[in-house]
Amino acid sequence: MKKYLAFYIPYFIFIITLSVLLISNEKADLHLYLSTPHTAFGDVFFKYFTKIGGSFPFIVAGLLLFYKYRATIFIMVSGAFASIFVHTFKRIYNMPRPKTFFAQNFPNIALPQVEGIHLHSTHSFPSGHSTAAFSFFLCLALMTKNKTLQFFYCIAAILAAYSRIYLHQHFASDVLVGAIIGGISTTLCYIFIFNKYKMAWANGSLRDFFENKK
Repeated sequence: MKKYLAFYIPYFIFIITLSVLLISNEKADLHLYLSTPHTAFGDVFFKYFTKIGGSFPFIVAGLLLFYKYRATIFIMVSGAFASIFVHTFKRIYNMPRPKTFFAQNFPNIALPQVEGIHLHSTHSFPSGHSTAAFSFFLCLALMTKNKTLQFFYCIAAILAAYSRIYLHQHFASDVLVGAIIGGISTTLCYIFIFNKYKMAWANGSLRDFFENKK
């Protein structure tokens, strides 16, 4: 995996930094510290950038059918594998989201809200968007040898994960575990499935299919 250190190094720095912050700060204090101050640019940017952890990976996966089946399958399988763990943990723990947590424990603190963002109340741990973002961007990083792209893919994943804190949808602990699940799940899928089984047919694409039909 040395070829992909441009992604993994900033990824581990992010994991370690967030872990240290969680150990050394109270949950509420850390959330307020990381989510403020809000700016007009930040509100707009994170409002839309957070969607990368939603349906965006599936849209890209669909488009990649015209490039290579393997790329689409890799993204879909890695994402599905990670999603199983996320939703299992969500059902087991059912932790309150920042909106509910602050309303119950710190009613005098009003969390800044971004226009157009609906704040969820339950199933906070772990962050599904963070998991999806790290799984998706790690897939892209593992499919390229360009180290600059690998680095920017990791930065994009970190920004998508941070957007969940900025928008008061998740706590730092939710994001941390989501990032870990996304990273580990995708790495395991790459090592034990896609790097192990060549699946020559998967190197084809819909473009080849339509060209052969002509």
